[in-house]
Amino acid sequence: MKRKKYLSYNRSRRRKNFYKRNWFWKFILLSLSLGGLCWLIFKTSYFEIDEVKITGEKQLATTIQNIVGENLNFFLTSTSRLSQKIQKSFPEIESIKIQKEFPNKIVITILEKKPIGLVCYQKNPENCFLLASDGIIFAKADKEKNLPEFFIVNLSKIKIGDSVIERKTVKNLVFLEEKLKEIKVFISEVYILPYELEIKTKNGFTLFFLRNDSFKSQIEVLLDAFQTAISESEKKNLKYIDLRGIQENGRGEIYFK
Repeated sequence: MKRKKYLSYNRSRRRKNFYKRNWFWKFILLSLSLGGLCWLIFKTSYFEIDEVKITGEKQLATTIQNIVGENLNFFLTSTSRLSQKIQKSFPEIESIKIQKEFPNKIVITILEKKPIGLVCYQKNPENCFLLASDGIIFAKADKEKNLPEFFIVNLSKIKIGDSVIERKTVKNLVFLEEKLKEIKVFISEVYILPYELEIKTKNGFTLFFLRNDSFKSQIEVLLDAFQTAISESEKKNLKYIDLRGIQENGRGEIYFK
């Protein structure tokens, strides 16, 4: 009896070459697209900022343009860093807003600080600087400006960009000046002592305040007393009003002569 022959056959699958697979060509296409996009964004001049528009302060425009520089890329330019760089260079700037306009333009809007007084040396009162509402010195000044003069005890050196008075005190002084103008009282000089404030008026009398948390309460008591407790005849010969006895809750004693 003849044996049957059994043929063993191992069928092996043929492997496709990787370059014949769909994912390979999709990867190549994606890489080329990304490469082309990066080249367009970073290597061509299309997204280079070629227009810088500055509004709000024309005198600083040329200098700010130099700070901004050239060959800036629209996507790589940080508006926050650029804003900090400009503001650091110009203490006279109150606020700055920078906007990017696609594809190659920057708009810079500047608000300039407004002086609320002159900070002067006591030994040399002709040498004065402009004081902003944040308590910072931002420019040299002429004495001709019709602003109150601030004399700060023990201040030996005044430098542009320095903070010489705490913001809270300046805010209260601005409030005081506005309210005094409403009742026809005008501040001429402010002497800032370590713990007290001495304010001379153009009306001829002096105001004394404590330089602490009760300052706002002292102002409110002063305004009320000036309109209700001090007569018109007394106002004409007024020498001083002392509010250093007023507490933060508004209670205490006020002295005037």
